[in-house]
Amino acid sequence: MTNAHLKATHKLMLWLDKLTDEQVSAIAAGTLKPQLPDAAKKVATAQSYEALVQSTAEKIKALTTREAVKELLADKIYKKDNLLALAKHYDIGVQKSDTKAKLIDKLAEGTVGATLRYGALLQG
Repeated sequence: MTNAHLKATHKLMLWLDKLTDEQVSAIAAGTLKPQLPDAAKKVATAQSYEALVQSTAEKIKALTTREAVKELLADKIYKKDNLLALAKHYDIGVQKSDTKAKLIDKLAEGTVGATLRYGALLQG
């Protein structure tokens, strides 16, 4: 178990300690679903964003056209926040005020578009 796991376990134990006996009994009986504390939700969200960014970056590596990237990123799973995180991953200049469509265009151009331009320059 890593140090991060130990710290997370400690925080969960502190959270569990704050529950009343009735709440603990209800959770044990399955009539009450435990909800993560806000801090744990933020960590889970950050980890899921990072996982989504990494998996999307792998998918983009396999694509060869701007249109394919646009089609991939147009999926409803990609919210504006996800696209902003992806742009940050690729170090593509974007604005928070950019629309989802504009973010998708910039990502397509900054990933596959840049590769295609570079290839065209090499072929001269």
